[in-house]
Amino acid sequence: MRLATGTLGLALFAGACGGGSSPGIMAPTAPIKPKRAPNIVFIVTDDLDARSFAFMPLVKSIIADRGVTFASAYVSVPACCPSRASIFTGKYAHNHGVLFNGPPDGGFEGFHDAGEERSTLATCLKDKGYRTAMVGKYLNGYPSGGDPNYVPPGWDEWFGIDSELTSDTYYNYGVNLNGQRVSFGDGPDDYETDVLAPRVPSFNESDVSDKPQWVREMDPLGPREVEKLDRLYRNRLQTLLAVDEMVQRILGTLEQAGVLEETYVFFTSDNGFQMGEHRFPHGKDSPYEESILVPLVVRGPGVPAGRVLSHLVSNVDFAPTFAEMAGAPIPPDVDGRSLVPLLGSSPPAADSWRKEALVEHFARQRSGIPAFRELRMPMLAYVEYDDGNGELYDMQADPYELDNAFASAPAATIAALSSRLAVLKRCRGAGCR
Repeated sequence: MRLATGTLGLALFAGACGGGSSPGIMAPTAPIKPKRAPNIVFIVTDDLDARSFAFMPLVKSIIADRGVTFASAYVSVPACCPSRASIFTGKYAHNHGVLFNGPPDGGFEGFHDAGEERSTLATCLKDKGYRTAMVGKYLNGYPSGGDPNYVPPGWDEWFGIDSELTSDTYYNYGVNLNGQRVSFGDGPDDYETDVLAPRVPSFNESDVSDKPQWVREMDPLGPREVEKLDRLYRNRLQTLLAVDEMVQRILGTLEQAGVLEETYVFFTSDNGFQMGEHRFPHGKDSPYEESILVPLVVRGPGVPAGRVLSHLVSNVDFAPTFAEMAGAPIPPDVDGRSLVPLLGSSPPAADSWRKEALVEHFARQRSGIPAFRELRMPMLAYVEYDDGNGELYDMQADPYELDNAFASAPAATIAALSSRLAVLKRCRGAGCR
């Protein structure tokens, strides 16, 4: 449930740039060809659902209002490590092989042992002369009992939080600072990142008879559980205030350094989070919007101010985006597509962009939620579970996914959706785009 603690910051700097600017100045409305490759600051929160982003007024003011907001940004897997592996590599989980948050086929160990660290957005941009930095959470399990001073390839500056940190701890943690162990205590200066919203219709859903068995098996939330969720949600939103302020400080630092006008700033999350929707007490890993839809806002050179785009985008798109910004070749095995065409003054129409995004979930025995694959389209969400269940929602008429139309839909519709999903869950490279 970490929000502040799980923040990942990637800073990719092309070099010192002249000229000052102010966060209050509107970005140019036409693409700029920088004299040199632009700087890139990429901020990833942990478990931040799209709805909670509304409680971050500073980020909205200094990034969203001065750049582009992507209203349909989805994660490839609604779980931390698989999602972050997709960010680093630009690949879907069925191609990078990180399926879970822990070993053997997940977590830091799975990513490291599979050799995926040899080719990431960090190594790609470093090869193009960028100076790279990683600050915060890397992958669950890092360093997993291995060399506590290990720094992955491609990073010039490394401030990686030790995985011994628990999900609710903001004090008493360890950090690998460029290969050296540093410990933090419980003082006021050690806080790592130094209310309530109205109920949505899906909260504690009353009738789940049309849902898969794993949902039907969950009892309605009782008063004590709702009270606990209220308290938990309030605490989560309070942690967001620290993240909000942190982002403001980052942009202030860029401004003081005179490089803000030549820096792209991305803000997003590795996955969403459910808190009572569809009776799910709290967590993620589900195919529902609360788990898979994340905030994504971008500002930078040539990015129009205040624009909202409905284009379907995925976290597999970040690696090719940063590669193109850096002038680096995009590896042919990357599953995502660069977002650079969407950041200028004349983006392609949404209906000429990606038609669907793939969401995957891989389940171990007794995990609770069966493995599934989801085909997320602009107006439809189609889910196939390995246990034979399915879900289908009209996202325009039923945005809270209350009425599962899988059983009543025409057989031809289900067959067509299933056929397309079958292609995507085996796709590689260009076939995924």
